[in-house]
Amino acid sequence: MVPVTSADAHILDGADLVVVGGATHTHGMSRPSTRKMAGKLARKSDGEVELVTAAVSGPGVREWLASLGRLEVARLGIR
Repeated sequence: MVPVTSADAHILDGADLVVVGGATHTHGMSRPSTRKMAGKLARKSDGEVELVTAAVSGPGVREWLASLGRLEVARLGIR
């Protein structure tokens, strides 16, 4: 498991399976604007919300996936 800030395209080399997960904001993958909003909310919070700073200012899953470009994938015969 690696944070998206440490993941590059080479992390996928030789992978049989890749599982990607991330925070959702406003019913979808986070965007820079929603991460900024979450950071503001966490700072106003009474300690109920803890947020990692890199998660607010760094790239999210949406940007990471876009940076990979088009990938070759093998389809499994699972029904």
